[in-house]
Amino acid sequence: MSTWLFGNTTVRSPFRLIDGLKVFALTNGEIRGSREKELTFCKALVDGEIISSSFEAEDIAGFSDTTYSVGRKWRSALEKLGFIEQKENIYVLTENGENLLKSQTLQSDQECYLRSLILYSFKSEDSFTTSFSPLMLTINIMNELEKRTGKSTISFQEMGAVIQLAFGYSEIEKAVDEILSIRDARKKALSKKRFDKELYESKSNKAAIKAPSIKDYADTNLRYLKSTGLFTASGKGICFIDDKKIVIDKLIEKYQFIDVEQSQLDIKKGAPLPTDDVDTNLLLIRQLETTLSEQKIDFIKTNLTSKSSIGEIKNSRYHLEEMLFENNEKKFARNQKNEWDEILAYMQLLISPKQSFLEIGDKEISIPSGERPAYFEWVLWRAFLALNHLVIEPQQCRRFKVDQDFKPIHNAPGGGADVIFEYENFKILGEVTLTSNSRQEAAEGEPVRRHIALETVNTPHKQVYGLFLAINIDTNTAETFRHGAWYHQEELMDVKILPLTLQSFKTYLESLLAKNQVEKGIFALKEKMDESLSLRNSLTAPQWKNEIYNKFNMIC
Repeated sequence: MSTWLFGNTTVRSPFRLIDGLKVFALTNGEIRGSREKELTFCKALVDGEIISSSFEAEDIAGFSDTTYSVGRKWRSALEKLGFIEQKENIYVLTENGENLLKSQTLQSDQECYLRSLILYSFKSEDSFTTSFSPLMLTINIMNELEKRTGKSTISFQEMGAVIQLAFGYSEIEKAVDEILSIRDARKKALSKKRFDKELYESKSNKAAIKAPSIKDYADTNLRYLKSTGLFTASGKGICFIDDKKIVIDKLIEKYQFIDVEQSQLDIKKGAPLPTDDVDTNLLLIRQLETTLSEQKIDFIKTNLTSKSSIGEIKNSRYHLEEMLFENNEKKFARNQKNEWDEILAYMQLLISPKQSFLEIGDKEISIPSGERPAYFEWVLWRAFLALNHLVIEPQQCRRFKVDQDFKPIHNAPGGGADVIFEYENFKILGEVTLTSNSRQEAAEGEPVRRHIALETVNTPHKQVYGLFLAINIDTNTAETFRHGAWYHQEELMDVKILPLTLQSFKTYLESLLAKNQVEKGIFALKEKMDESLSLRNSLTAPQWKNEIYNKFNMIC
């Protein structure tokens, strides 16, 4: 193998591993050995909605070889990253796995991933060390790039064609030279797309994988690198986060050319971090306070000293980092009015699942395999942020988690609406599903009505609407929502839920843009919902679906 890879391409988003750990913690650890044991873990992942299944199974025998393989790959990813380990005949959580499972914030999640990835290693193909850390190799290359060019940024192409093909610290200078050479050649290329294709093809022999797989590996590797909290997106590539430069410099000082196999460190415990040190934390806190002050964010200055406990100091740092994150999310929200092309493109990818990617200007967007439910909620959230006029903060609108680049980590948990949008006089609760067949009503009819009814009871001073989005609306689902009946404490309620296809919603948004009416779009949407809901009692479900379609697809 001449391409290194964090985890595996089955679990492309490292943050999804947390959900896998939660499911694992509910098993007895007997997840390897016989086919029955392997499939038990598969069933647990399916039941926990971590992986999807296209079949119904009442017993283990009903699970397919495909799902069996997926389960094994999930177990392998958790084990390779040191979050679980096998003891005798069962698997148990490791120390770092326990820490990740108990983590309550994105920042502490990232520290767990960082501890793991420092010690995630491959055998070197040089005599400098017996093994190398891909994370530290990447940090070294980016650090050298920053020294030479003033910027740490690496592109998606550079990760795929150069960095992930380097197998030792002795290749750092060579990798930087090649990156700079590729940049010069790409600038001169008449077709960037053709240049990239030929670049991947030229590397396929060395990579020992086909050219498209080089891109898959690069995508996964970049995701895992970002999970450490040291990097942020720069185009399709990454760069160092400015506020984490202190940590990065100290990591270079401590682990620059670490030979993982020869070290005494254990990935199951995780590597010691600079942030385990009191003085480093205090330094980071002062830096965060400066950043918050510059951005005019109100905060209470800490009075912590080197004599304070490490736990207290870390919690203070996490709090300040969370404040900065929330402020950055507000900036992200305000900018969504400028991102309509991208929002609509993601909707198109959801509508046409066979379409693997779309080009928006010089950007290429795609939805990772297995993450369409999360991206459905995410793109709806972004659309409503762009429509504006919300009276709550952007993080209050979503029940799903996002990473540092505000990409979805996982879809919203059960027990409530997927997204909640509150305005001065009304609320819209968004519910989405990719289920399109007769199972749609069984899966969504009861919980969606319950969520809307509960919000209606809890918000008596505002009108509450449910917006149910799906690729296709099953007629039985429309019939359930047409009646809108729900009993609360023996009292019959009328819950207002509009079933709408994603295509119709997309067409409506495109119409607003074409007519330059986005600013009033949310109020026009409410009017259309009121008009459609007023027809419920006079029409059959098929007729109602048709009327809704006509209202939202009418282009003036």
